[in-house]
Amino acid sequence: MHSNQQKIIEHLRQSGHRITRLRRVMLEIFGRQHGPLPYDVIMKKLSVHGLRPNKTSVYRELEFLVKQQVVHVLEFNEDKKRYELALDEHHHHHVVCQSCKTIGEVHDVKALEVHLRKFEKYLTQKFGFRDIAHRLDFFGTCSKCLQQE
Repeated sequence: MHSNQQKIIEHLRQSGHRITRLRRVMLEIFGRQHGPLPYDVIMKKLSVHGLRPNKTSVYRELEFLVKQQVVHVLEFNEDKKRYELALDEHHHHHVVCQSCKTIGEVHDVKALEVHLRKFEKYLTQKFGFRDIAHRLDFFGTCSKCLQQE
């Protein structure tokens, strides 16, 4: 288990929450994954770990992790939600192929982040909001899909 997962587990424990086997395995799955996971992939990965929880339990657990701000819900103009760890130290954006729905993570956006933080500060002052955050995704067509045209 990675140190970030350990920190999350300790935070949840200190907040008075139990660390069930399902919760622990889901955090391990998210910790090993690069990119957001749809529900069906989460279920397959749980079964690889020998867990066969019902749909309601998994959705309830995902809702809990989102409420605890451990996991983000992402929607990319498709019919399904995707989930990934919400670690501030690994803030990133996504690039999504509009054809095949492949998702890549964009990490090298330091110059853009400087401007976005300034804009968040502006929004805080203009509208009186607090704790403003942003999510920015890029959409296009990947090279594999372009070759198939």
